[in-house]
Amino acid sequence: MTVHEVEDDAFLPDMADFLRECDALEPPTEFQVGPDAKTATTDLLLDSHELIAETEALLATYSGAPHISSANVPANRTPVGANTTHRTNADQRREIKNAQAAKRRLKYRAKLKNERQTLKDEEKSLSEELKHMQHARKKAKSLQERSITAPVWKAIATRQMEGRRWVIGLN
Repeated sequence: MTVHEVEDDAFLPDMADFLRECDALEPPTEFQVGPDAKTATTDLLLDSHELIAETEALLATYSGAPHISSANVPANRTPVGANTTHRTNADQRREIKNAQAAKRRLKYRAKLKNERQTLKDEEKSLSEELKHMQHARKKAKSLQERSITAPVWKAIATRQMEGRRWVIGLN
């Protein structure tokens, strides 16, 4: 055994004695699972099913969104013997706020999609225009090179250059 293992073995019984002396071995009642915790879990599950159903209803109202079926969500969401709670104003405000946020997100996505398509179309038209301009430049250059007057101008320029060289050579 190493020194650390011996210290760990001695530490655990000391800690257990200390906790017994302080009466701290009992876990707090808020962490104990009882019937209230089970109903809270059931309520949470039912609330999540209700939220899923509301989200599906919101998505169904938009024509562009695909419909999501809820085959695994039970039709009767209230357990037998449970009190049905009325929606509070805060819940209604939250639902309205969530619906407005969903509308904003859909509108923003549509805007981005339109901008992306516009940019793609603009890119395509500019690429075609560039190709036409390059083709026209290439065609003009080839016509200029094949022109009848081009050799005449080249001959004149050559004679002038030779004349300059001859004058420079005399000085």
